[in-house]
Amino acid sequence: MPRLPSWLWLILFFFLVSFLALDGVRDGQPWAAFLQSDDFALIAYETSQLFVLEGTALPEDGQDVPWQLMLAAFLAPVVTILAFLQLIWRDIVASVSAFLHRYVYRNHVVVIGYGWRGQAFSRDALAKGYRVVAVDSRADALRTPADDRRRFRLLQGDARAMDLVKVTGAHRATAVVVFCGGTHAGVSVARAVSAALGRTRRPKDRLPRVICHARASVQRDQVIEDQSLTESPDAKIEFYSPEEAVARAFVRRFPPRTFAGYYRQDRPRVAVVGDGALAREIVQHVAVLSQVSDGSCPEITLFTADPTQFEDLAARLAPVCAMHMVRADLPRGDGWRAEFLERAKRLTQVVVCTDRAGLAADLALALRKDTETLLWRTPPVFLGPHEHGTEPDPTRTATARPFPSTLVTAFGDSASFLGWDHVVAQRQDTLARANHEAYLQKLRRETGHLDPVAKPAARPWSDLGVSFRASNRSFVDHITQKLALVGCVLAPDNGTAQHRFDDAEIDMMARAEHNRWRAERLAAGWTHGESRDDMRLRHPDLVDWEALPDATRAYDIALVRAIPEIVQAAGYRVAPLTRIGVSGHRDRRISAENRRLVAAIDVALKDIQSACPGHVFEVVSPLAEGADRLVARRAMALLDARLTAVLPFRMDLYRQDFVHTGGANAAERTRHSLAEFQHLLDEATTVFELPALAEDTDIDQLRTRQYEAAGAWLLQHCDRMVLVWDGNPARGQGGTGDVAGWAHDGDLPERLRWPGARHRLATPHIVAFER
Repeated sequence: MPRLPSWLWLILFFFLVSFLALDGVRDGQPWAAFLQSDDFALIAYETSQLFVLEGTALPEDGQDVPWQLMLAAFLAPVVTILAFLQLIWRDIVASVSAFLHRYVYRNHVVVIGYGWRGQAFSRDALAKGYRVVAVDSRADALRTPADDRRRFRLLQGDARAMDLVKVTGAHRATAVVVFCGGTHAGVSVARAVSAALGRTRRPKDRLPRVICHARASVQRDQVIEDQSLTESPDAKIEFYSPEEAVARAFVRRFPPRTFAGYYRQDRPRVAVVGDGALAREIVQHVAVLSQVSDGSCPEITLFTADPTQFEDLAARLAPVCAMHMVRADLPRGDGWRAEFLERAKRLTQVVVCTDRAGLAADLALALRKDTETLLWRTPPVFLGPHEHGTEPDPTRTATARPFPSTLVTAFGDSASFLGWDHVVAQRQDTLARANHEAYLQKLRRETGHLDPVAKPAARPWSDLGVSFRASNRSFVDHITQKLALVGCVLAPDNGTAQHRFDDAEIDMMARAEHNRWRAERLAAGWTHGESRDDMRLRHPDLVDWEALPDATRAYDIALVRAIPEIVQAAGYRVAPLTRIGVSGHRDRRISAENRRLVAAIDVALKDIQSACPGHVFEVVSPLAEGADRLVARRAMALLDARLTAVLPFRMDLYRQDFVHTGGANAAERTRHSLAEFQHLLDEATTVFELPALAEDTDIDQLRTRQYEAAGAWLLQHCDRMVLVWDGNPARGQGGTGDVAGWAHDGDLPERLRWPGARHRLATPHIVAFER
């Protein structure tokens, strides 16, 4: 039930006290007659004077006073005093709050700009236990970002004109975070705040951090460059770009190379549908972070309303990325949707990231429906956050699938990318800072000191220029791709020994690192030159690996060889990845209530764990009823395995296989099965639909072939295979008996061979099931 405001309570008390007073004055007279009497107006006036403390409605001394009138005479001054306090309460609270923030409170946060970004950040800061002072020039700014009003204060005014330090106590704050819309306004406010803090004459190392939300721009880069070259008492300004953070996280979370392997492609083929800063960041990061050792270039098709804004980027990336641009009126489907559907036959991912509010979700669903008409091939659709409009849905997280009946995956929610951990703590740069610190330590060992003049990168992270920060971030973001080439992943450091690479693995990773570096430099505008020229952005090493001098190759080799030490400094370790596939029967007795079967599955999983010490585990399951779900749950519980769901065919068709039509409680069994399926989908880190081995429009034949293809895919792409099997031949094509036979023989029919898959099949672990 919503809480009534205090002013409404005062009005209710006023009428209640007035009613008591009138009830005492009427002296038993009927209400109808009393209200129509000639002296009612005078009586009502005298009664109202109880609230101004005159009390002329009371009888003279010696007369009996009705209890109602006595009670009203006692309560009326209370209501008057409360009303007076209500009028001045805001001023009292504001004055006390200003005093406390200026002279008492420390480590609070000042938020300048209280739009939806500022509100999202303020909510998270309050949840982390910080006090928040928000400043906004708009009169209609929302008053409370959360239910916690004691630790929040909102001021109206222009941060550049008001005495910000005085009214917010900014000089004692942990951070001043600027969310002022466009980049120009944000940088302008940040510089004003920085100068105001500098005038407090506090030591620079005791001033709060000034963090400005701003996209990449020449103005932003110039401010950072000026700060790195000049000494000033002003507070240092840091910049944070959610668009860059979202793009980095997307490519790490859903690697294009991985999805290319899922969809039988030799390279990533990604469609980016959108415009604005986020689309540009997505394109650049996909192109750079998809580079591998064989030099195969990713392909990106950009559907945008204004291709001209991407022409410079496309020209720079041409040597390392095949980029096609299609002019598209995004709200309408005229023309471009037909071309999109034609290209979808070879796509491995579709990314929707338009800035226009309300359009992104509709567009993602529409494109998903378009690709479903292909039946035999449905690339996954990823829905990015929009930039404008009202606050994004707080229930949508980076791993949520907001539309359960179709496979559209959301990424880049405001709760995480506009939260404390990203904006202030900047956890996304933990590895990048560790990598830069390793570089500084290397320079100290070699030269004994740091010379920022001779080497501009020889600066602490807080003073590092934009291009050098971007280079560090690109390197560490690509670590997961380099490790994937040799079957490894990053994991939290638990004291287990770091994995060591052999010479062949190091060579493969060094080639991938050079290709990544080359793509990153090309995206930044560098070109090949006979000698290095930082002013003209020319570099002699912008060539293929085979054309590199030995010294440069040795540098790349040393760089990847040091990856275990770099990640360990940031609290991670390099660990081999073991994928555990699942296949088994759909018998109703395969459930958590079957204790004997659960114990047998646990034994098989512990055997795998014993055979793979120090490994990170991933369980890969089609999530059908029975064994697929039970083994997946046990692996997640016992091995802390992450879950990948490989669906044999399109999800909406696959869900129909869990609809029960016969037997007792068929409807209840259906609801339970679908709910369990959806819950596991939400827990999965990756979900994809297996493409058909052959084009077909017959759904029944497609189902049969795809179940067989799913078992074969698991055997070819997993290291271990848990088979819950009754020992009998398969009842249908591609059943558990067939999968067990293929695993035993170590061979597959040629029609089930997956392009690019390894020839060694997964090691089987049979779990006997007695029907």
